Amino acid sequence: MPAENYNEQNLVGNNFNGQYLNGSTFFKTSLNEVQFVGTQLRSTNFTESVWLNVNASNAIFAPSASFSTPTSFVGVTLENVNFSGADLSQVDLSFVNTKEINQFIYNRSIGTLYFDVDSTGGVSQVEIVKFSNNPALTRNDIVVV
Repeated sequence: MPAENYNEQNLVGNNFNGQYLNGSTFFKTSLNEVQFVGTQLRSTNFTESVWLNVNASNAIFAPSASFSTPTSFVGVTLENVNFSGADLSQVDLSFVNTKEINQFIYNRSIGTLYFDVDSTGGVSQVEIVKFSNNPALTRNDIVVV
């Protein structure tokens, strides 16, 4: 399947399960009750999209030799999204909003981990740590005790 352009659309109930959407773009798209189970989404642009009640379990977002650009989730809003089993390796999760939940923000390009105290951007995020080697952190690398 060729790359698709869903920019600035309102998608409700779409079922993309098991499809090849590598290289597609969902820039500023609203995704409500959308299914991406087992879908290949390498090098896909989700920048500034809004995800509500989306199932992306076992989806593949990680780049490959043919689709080497990391998938972008920059500025995405996520609410009740299932990523269980999904491959999010190298995905750019900069400035992701998890809707009404205090959150950590990792800017991989400069290796800095922040905490967003109000989850709205109304209060400046607080720098927690600056890594010298800009590691590719995932949500599984951050544990709060």
